[in-house]
Amino acid sequence: MRHARALWLPAAFGAALLLGGCNGAHSTGTSLLPRTAPPNLLGGGFGFQYGADFVRQSRLVKPASFPSLGIDVIVKLQNPNGLLQYAAAVRDPKSAFYRRYLTPEQIADRFFATSADYAAAMKYLERFGLRVSGWKQRYMLHVVGTQQQLEQAFSTKFGVYQHAGETFFAPMTAPSVPKDVPIVGSENIVYRWKLYQPSMKKAQSNGLLSGYSPQQIQEAFDYIGAYNSGFTGNGATVGIIGTGPVSLQSSTHLGDLVAMRAIYHTIGTNTINLVPVSGTVGGQTWAPPPAVTATTSQCSDFPPVGGSNPDLPPSVSPTSTCNPEDGEAQIDTEQIGVLAPGATIDFYLGYTPNLVINGKPQGYSAQGLLVWQDEVQQAINDNIVDVLSISFGSDEQAAQMDNIIAMEQPAFAALEMEGVSVFASSGDNGAYACQDGLAPPQYENDLCVSYPATDQNVTAVGGVTTPLNSAGQLVGPMTAWGETTSGGLGGTGGGVSAYISMPSYQMVSGHPMDGMQPGSCPQTPCRNVPDVSLEADPNTGVATVMNADPTIGPAQIVGFGGTSVAAPEMAAMWALVKGAFGSRLNVAGPKIYPLYQTITGINPVYPSIFYDVLYGSNGQCYNATCPPPPPTFLPGQNSGVGYDLTTGIGVPFARALIKNVTNR
Repeated sequence: MRHARALWLPAAFGAALLLGGCNGAHSTGTSLLPRTAPPNLLGGGFGFQYGADFVRQSRLVKPASFPSLGIDVIVKLQNPNGLLQYAAAVRDPKSAFYRRYLTPEQIADRFFATSADYAAAMKYLERFGLRVSGWKQRYMLHVVGTQQQLEQAFSTKFGVYQHAGETFFAPMTAPSVPKDVPIVGSENIVYRWKLYQPSMKKAQSNGLLSGYSPQQIQEAFDYIGAYNSGFTGNGATVGIIGTGPVSLQSSTHLGDLVAMRAIYHTIGTNTINLVPVSGTVGGQTWAPPPAVTATTSQCSDFPPVGGSNPDLPPSVSPTSTCNPEDGEAQIDTEQIGVLAPGATIDFYLGYTPNLVINGKPQGYSAQGLLVWQDEVQQAINDNIVDVLSISFGSDEQAAQMDNIIAMEQPAFAALEMEGVSVFASSGDNGAYACQDGLAPPQYENDLCVSYPATDQNVTAVGGVTTPLNSAGQLVGPMTAWGETTSGGLGGTGGGVSAYISMPSYQMVSGHPMDGMQPGSCPQTPCRNVPDVSLEADPNTGVATVMNADPTIGPAQIVGFGGTSVAAPEMAAMWALVKGAFGSRLNVAGPKIYPLYQTITGINPVYPSIFYDVLYGSNGQCYNATCPPPPPTFLPGQNSGVGYDLTTGIGVPFARALIKNVTNR
């Protein structure tokens, strides 16, 4: 099924929007990093772009030695600024291009690489024996080859580097290609397998060991009211960007979602479609991911296929006999399955197998979180999902230094142009996302937010503490998940972007809405996050079934919290909205912010749709640790009346949201 409406644009459409940069100083508990906006680098003419800033701040340990590696490269864009500008027009109700969606082919022909450039880039890489595959939108190419082949193609040598305890591969000299080859860079040729982290935390031991039941969540946020009115997500397809494997139902296998339904007697019969990354252009670099075959405890020490390599963590190499569930995939699929019981679920999971050299498997395979960019490309290529859920991120400092923001903005812009509504977790380190250990240590106590939650074409979902009785009724006020219950060791991500400007949907008459902060990004005012919030506190958690099939076992019901819970909860709620509306709705911001504030002030309907969270802070402990009392706290963002940088415009109630977005 295809939802996009054809539209061709004048070739001159588009002006510079953003793609920020930084040469930052730092400060404790403040956001004073100087920002500069470089020219758009993805149109070529600026050399090979990669995470050079991060490499310069890291220590070279030794030359690398690895049998094979898979990376992504960006092919020169025809009109990168026009791409971002059109995405902004598609989501703007005042624009003549509002909701005039494009197909992947149209996006390719107007904005991404030309057919000739895409083919030339592939031909160049294949000259070195590299295996190359791509997608019909012609943005990125996935490249797999031996170390020697990669070093020859990019005129560099790889080294093993260390940075603040993190080990990774990176070029020892700046990569390059001949001037006539239209490849402009790579966001993962600096190969960091810890760069992205799921936003999940295991539930604390407090008597609710299995977490809130599906019925408690359905009742608390009025999914029940939506179901009673006939809105279950029927007609909507929800995509999930997979972090790891998921156990699926079959004639001989018990799937985790099916087990969840049976245990808790929830409504719905939707199942999960596993969508492997395959690409549509070029040689085969992908394979179907291995089935879930063991628990983590049964195979936590397995070596990479092809032999032990001390520079590689074992967990990056799933095998046909050892591919354990990671918990995140189970949170995502089960929360969406039980909260949007009529929706179709497409679970995107990329898997690059080992190279076979002289009849023997060499190197290591990569799956899920290591290839999430390719999963996003597959979703753009397929153009099937209406809603997309992402439950991981990286702090903005690390994302900027690795060129992730510049190279992923076009991907999210493409999803926006297709009309896909993307929801991402705002992070679990409160106002200090740089405490995730990925940014340089000097930034860890700076105010910091998470990407891709800060992308303009993504709806950022924060987390709240929701005190419920067994019937799902509130027994106290909702508060921002943070200091009150976590003691400074976690909290809802929230704050002001250092690199990305404020989208128009966060403004009224060109000015930030009530409660928004201008920030100091290159084009102030800056993006504020989160947009909305739902349940996330790990002190309660939500029930999650893992290893349900007896062949995997032992089966568990685990309580998980974090904004990894809130993001799929919101994606499920938006699936109900989409099902009621009938067609795609793209990013949620232009639909939800007018329900909060209009040009005349706070919208009178706001209190009937959203719970305004008044209490709580997302401050954290200094250096991400809480010593014996008294702990040293870094001040966070505080909840208050209206919009705030802990919970956004508040917590939505499903039935009221549907009514006020769709008039049904």
